[in-house]
Amino acid sequence: MATGGSFSYSTSKSELPGLTEDEPISERWDRYWVSYPSFRHGFIVMTAVWGVGLIAEVPIRVIIVFGTPENRAVYLSNIATYSWLIILVIFSIIYVRRFRKRGEKKAVEAAVVIQASGPLD
Repeated sequence: MATGGSFSYSTSKSELPGLTEDEPISERWDRYWVSYPSFRHGFIVMTAVWGVGLIAEVPIRVIIVFGTPENRAVYLSNIATYSWLIILVIFSIIYVRRFRKRGEKKAVEAAVVIQASGPLD
């Protein structure tokens, strides 16, 4: 979704530092994927958590369907699904915030190292 230009995508340099006008966001994501192991790790973790989370929901729904009457099964199944999705979304929000803070901290550390190394003559 992020590479498709949706969800408030902008080419503003102030909102997306490091993005040049001649570099599409999909190319930037590809560059980050190749260049930064922490970027890859973050997305792999998110994908794994969502995958395991959605697969873990299946036995819960099976128990509900086979263990309760039909009219209650629909109701309880919906409650279980939406509750589980809310848990996954909350995890995603927390993880992304931590992921961004770590990235910003690494960027500051890299800037300090570059500044400390002095001018390139």
